Amino acid sequence: MEQISLIRLKAGDCARVQRIVAGGANATKRLYEMGFNTGARVKVLKNDLGPLIVALEGGNKIALGRGLAEKCLWLNWIRCDGGKDNAEHDCPGGQPQQR
Repeated sequence: MEQISLIRLKAGDCARVQRIVAGGANATKRLYEMGFNTGARVKVLKNDLGPLIVALEGGNKIALGRGLAEKCLWLNWIRCDGGKDNAEHDCPGGQPQQR
């Protein structure tokens, strides 16, 4: 699997949090408290101008600032376009988008 920053994913893409590389302990703690734990599945709902909106396991939707998303979250990218990996890694926040 490819490692990628959350900011580089498109709407409909899914990923699994591999690690958080926040600059300080407060940012790391905040991300963990929001649900960005190691191994958590994330689906990007919106990634254009403004904050990213993502769905986490459990149905939570979170708006995350672009700066924090770019600097802090490194993910293992999961195909979420109906490919063979899709059955193995269900996306949070509903059905994956077809492309």
